[in-house]
Amino acid sequence: SRIMTPEVTPIFFLIAAVLNTVAGCLHLWIIYVGADGYRKFGAGEKMAQMAADGRKYPTFLTLGIASALFFFAAMCLSQTSLVPALPLAREILWILTFVYLVRGTVPLVTYPWFRLFRKPFFVKSSIIVLGFALIHFLALMS
Repeated sequence: SRIMTPEVTPIFFLIAAVLNTVAGCLHLWIIYVGADGYRKFGAGEKMAQMAADGRKYPTFLTLGIASALFFFAAMCLSQTSLVPALPLAREILWILTFVYLVRGTVPLVTYPWFRLFRKPFFVKSSIIVLGFALIHFLALMS
C-alpha cells in the first residue's frame, strides 16, 4: 500500500469517490421513489411491480447495491490524504475496476445474442460503467 503525504490528493481517486457516491445516492433515490424510480432507471417492470406491491426484495437489493457503492467511495477516499488509509483498499479497488470493466463490456459485446442486453438501459448503463472502470483504472495507475 502506498503512503500518501498530506499534500497529495490524487484527482482520479476523488472523481471515483464522487462517482460511486452519486451512484449510491441514485440507488437510495430509487428506493425512496418506489416503482416509478425503478421504471425510470430501467430496472424492469418486474422489479417495479414488486416495489409497487410492497415486496421487500427490490428495496434490499437496491440498498445492498447502494451500500457497496458507498463502501467503494470510502475505499477511493482512503487513497487520498482526506481520510485514513483502509486495509486492502488498492486490492479491493483493482477487483472493483475489473468488475466494472466486465459489467460494462459484457452487455455491449453480447447484445446481438441476448435480447435482454438490447434494452436501452443496458446500453446506456454499460457505457456509464465503462466510464467508471476507466476512472478507477486511471486512479490506480496514478
